[in-house]
Amino acid sequence: MVENTGLVLADPAQPANSFKMIDTLGSEYQKIAAADSGIINVTLRGIDMYASVYVSPELGWKFVGLVPLHEVYQTSNQLTIKTIIINFIS
Repeated sequence: MVENTGLVLADPAQPANSFKMIDTLGSEYQKIAAADSGIINVTLRGIDMYASVYVSPELGWKFVGLVPLHEVYQTSNQLTIKTIIINFIS
């Protein structure tokens, strides 16, 4: 959660980032800071992620949800592997 001034109010994954200015946290965080509402790709701590950004019109705060790409594609990758195996056996 980022205040309209750029102050990070909460970062559950990295509590040390809380109450720091987002522009001091690195280029990927700056990418989040520059984003309007929507989904963007970022790499944080070496992990590729989708960042879902929502800007509250009333508060001007950014709410950011992060999901690792491997979690998003895990089920489809498993189905692809199973399909290949079944086709190979058949």
